[in-house]
Amino acid sequence: MSLNISNVSVKTQNPNFRGNYRETKNGNPYYSTNSAAIAGGILAVPAFIHQYSFGKTNSKIASSKAKELENFLATASEQEKERLNKIVNLEKLSEYYKKVANTPTSRILIPAILASGLTLGCGLIVNRLRNKNAQMASDEIRYKGSEQAPNDNKNIKISENGNLYYKSNDGKRIGTLLGLGTGATFMGVNRLLNTGNVKEYMDINKQSIENIFKNGTDSEKLKTGLNKIYKSTASLTTLILLGGFMLGGFIMGAIADSAANKKARKNA
Repeated sequence: MSLNISNVSVKTQNPNFRGNYRETKNGNPYYSTNSAAIAGGILAVPAFIHQYSFGKTNSKIASSKAKELENFLATASEQEKERLNKIVNLEKLSEYYKKVANTPTSRILIPAILASGLTLGCGLIVNRLRNKNAQMASDEIRYKGSEQAPNDNKNIKISENGNLYYKSNDGKRIGTLLGLGTGATFMGVNRLLNTGNVKEYMDINKQSIENIFKNGTDSEKLKTGLNKIYKSTASLTTLILLGGFMLGGFIMGAIADSAANKKARKNA
């Protein structure tokens, strides 16, 4: 049986939710998919909701802590407040909680919109690159022939109808890399937005440690040890978050690949 792609008529293929057949510049039919763009658009919704909910939850927790601290200051004796102030600056801590509790909605929306936009952007990029590779594969089949092309390109497969089509793994591969890039971008922007709050919270904790241990060597050893723990924890947290973004990119790409390949194989 002769293997080819010419049996697919571009004119008779109707566009569908995931894509449709088009022609390359050389006049060869290829399956043009929208699956990655759609997957990115769908996943952009939970990305927005998750990040927005996360910001709102942080504000609510800070508001609750601010009220608890305010109630304590209103009912505690001067001796109790003086004793606790030797450990942590209650006034600064209260101001910090109130600041986080009153975070403007715009500051919460920015990370949510960014997460959503980056997710959609990844889908659009994967979509574009997949379709470009499908075009190249179609031209390759026409140029090299149905026998040689599958030998040279492992992504050219044979359908149940005996015709050749492009089987994509671009979504998983490119999606993972884009997940890494978007993760780094998101974390960088988020850090810039929260630099003031993070620094203020770290300063409060640092001052508390210094207040607890004021005896020279022991204090320095403790601070050195805590700095090491903090750096290790920060590095581990960063790796975990980047891993999560990469996994998200991989999942989005896998969904896109599966949808595109299923339709391309069926119509080949």
